[in-house]
Parts: sequence; structure tokens; C-alpha cells
Amino acid sequence: MIGDINMRKIDKSKILSKDYENWLNKLRENNKPHKTCSQYKIDVIMSLFYCQQGVCAYTEMLLCSPKLIEKKNWNKNSYKNKKVNTETFGELEHFEPSLKNNKFCEWDNLFMVHSKANRNKNAQEVATIKEFKPDLKNYNPFEIFDYDEITNEFIPNTEIKDEQKQQKIEKLINLLSINQATIKYERETFIKSLKLNKTKKIDRFFTAVEMISEKI
Repeated sequence: MIGDINMRKIDKSKILSKDYENWLNKLRENNKPHKTCSQYKIDVIMSLFYCQQGVCAYTEMLLCSPKLIEKKNWNKNSYKNKKVNTETFGELEHFEPSLKNNKFCEWDNLFMVHSKANRNKNAQEVATIKEFKPDLKNYNPFEIFDYDEITNEFIPNTEIKDEQKQQKIEKLINLLSINQATIKYERETFIKSLKLNKTKKIDRFFTAVEMISEKI
């Protein structure tokens, strides 16, 4: 059951929308700003969901049906159903909010996230947690977090002795709503369901499940 779960570094190396990718590359080449990408919004959202396996980049709650991110939903260059946003949850998140002014649609700065996780951050706070951005090359949640199965909460990795880094991780957990009450309840309920049904498909809360996999 656990073997096919990847540790939750998000691989954003593949953009399914070639129309959006080509448009963005031209802007980069010419060093031009962009303050909107409304014409590619659905393509961006569904490309992100594809990379994130349909879950929130931070809380790992399921926001999009796996059926919606299958490749058959794409034509050569873009997503077919332009009204699909009515069938998904979540919001388009700019990891560094300050980039919205001139690089609104910069792929490396975008994630799809639970609405709660999109409301707490500001540019100043991001500066203190940017080393934990989940698509970074060296990102590894197992080096950052532990999971307390009694409280069903993520906590800073107890092996980290650097108090300042511990504080940064605490701030990360709070800013991204990882232990928000409803999200924590959904995570706990899902994990309990896995213990009752050993063949249940794991389609959310990947990191928490991986951390307690030996107990499931």
C-alpha cells in the first residue's frame, strides 16, 4: 500500500500546457513583465494540479479529482474543459506575493493550495521560510518535519538541534495552515480509514501517511 508513495517534493519540471509555456518563455526571453495570465488560467491551474497529484501543495488535502488531471483531458497544447474550475477547490497561490506585481504567472512561484493556506502569508514572512518551498531541488519533508500521531499534527523534526531552524519550521507550519483544525481532522479521519481498509487508495496526505506507514 505504501510503496508507490513519493516523498512530497513537488516535481514541476513538466508543464502540460505548451501554449502557456511558450508564452511565458517569450516573456522571459524579452524580460517583459506580466501582471495577469487570464487567457491561460485554467491551463496553469490544471498543470499545477497534475504536478501536485490533485492535492494542496502544503496541506495535502485533496482539491481535485484524479480523473480531471488525466492526460486525456488535454489536447496538444491546452486543457480541454475551460469551465473545470467549477469542479475543483483551492486557490492559485503565489509563494512569494511580491512577485505578483511583475511576474504574476511565473511558473516557479505558483502552486494550487487550500484557501486557508493562501490567506496567512505576506512577502516579509516568506523571506523567513523560502528554504522550505516544496518544489526546491533539495526539499525533503522528512528532514523538516516529524508527525505526532497522538495529536495528529506536524511538528519540527525533533533531531534538529538548531533552535532558530526549529522556530522557522514552527512558523512554516502556522503560516501554511498545515495543522489548522479542519485540515487536521480530515487528515486524522483519512489515516484512520487506511487502518481499517488496507487496500484503500492513498490519494491525499501523502507525507503524514508515509511518516506513520509502519503503523498502518
